[in-house]
Amino acid sequence: WLNLDGSEYVDLGDSIAFPFTGNSNKPFTFEAWVSMDDVTALNGVVGKTADHFYIRLLSSGRIQVYLKGSGGGYLQQEVSSVTSTGWHHLVVTYDGSTNVNNINIFWDASEQANAASSSGTYTSLADTSNTVHIGDINGSSKFGGQIDEVKIYNRVLSDPEITKNYNHGKSKHS
Repeated sequence: WLNLDGSEYVDLGDSIAFPFTGNSNKPFTFEAWVSMDDVTALNGVVGKTADHFYIRLLSSGRIQVYLKGSGGGYLQQEVSSVTSTGWHHLVVTYDGSTNVNNINIFWDASEQANAASSSGTYTSLADTSNTVHIGDINGSSKFGGQIDEVKIYNRVLSDPEITKNYNHGKSKHS
């Protein structure tokens, strides 16, 4: 459990073990329980750099997922206002297909209606030697609040698995 004051983060290093390493298209699931101090602040949940890979909670109350491609194109998904104070279960899945519509965002075990956007040709995730941060996107938006039970999978979790994990952690995060 991380209690972050908006200036701290955890550096996980850079490893080929992460499914969102550069020059590849690997499926992944990112899962965490989050509780923001200020829902109107820009809260970086996880990121490799500000322009490579990140998941953040925008000051507008939206969740944004961004993948930058090696050729300069990008994939981005954003969901409408779902954020509020208190604990919430956040899950992002990507099947590695290069299709922006295959990035899915779940909030408290409910898949959200996404607003997809992309630009250019996205063939694979851009390569960068920057490290992965929990609670920060390379210094550009740090998380203020609490993050718990961070899990990174090298596959897409099924809907029943996401619901099971949500139900398992709900009583601890009420």
